[in-house]
Amino acid sequence: MKSFSQQLSSAVVRINQQTEQAVRKVIFECFRSVILKSPVKTGRFRANWKPGIGSIPEGVINELDPSGGKTIQKVLIETEDAMALVMDGRPLYIVNHVPYGLALEFGSSKQAPSGMVRTTLAEIAAKYGA
Repeated sequence: MKSFSQQLSSAVVRINQQTEQAVRKVIFECFRSVILKSPVKTGRFRANWKPGIGSIPEGVINELDPSGGKTIQKVLIETEDAMALVMDGRPLYIVNHVPYGLALEFGSSKQAPSGMVRTTLAEIAAKYGA
């Protein structure tokens, strides 16, 4: 039979694992939603979503991704690789540096009149009670 100390240590490990899984789920849900809510004309805007862990990534990507699938996969892989840093408290960013991104976020596209980031954050807050 395990001692109280061993039982407590096991519980802490399980809670930490469950917390990391929950954080991972919410992060991936946010990133996926922002990318898929992004309006599409050529796919350039969707292709330019990038995650940053601890710092804000720079630059514009010269690619197209109308479906968003490649970008979602890339963002998820990069974020997954850095989950330890996220769990350690490093800030997490999702950025898009195309020059017209801010205009899109604030309604310049009929495809996303309420933006992508703001609507995603509101949905996540409502869903998870944040």
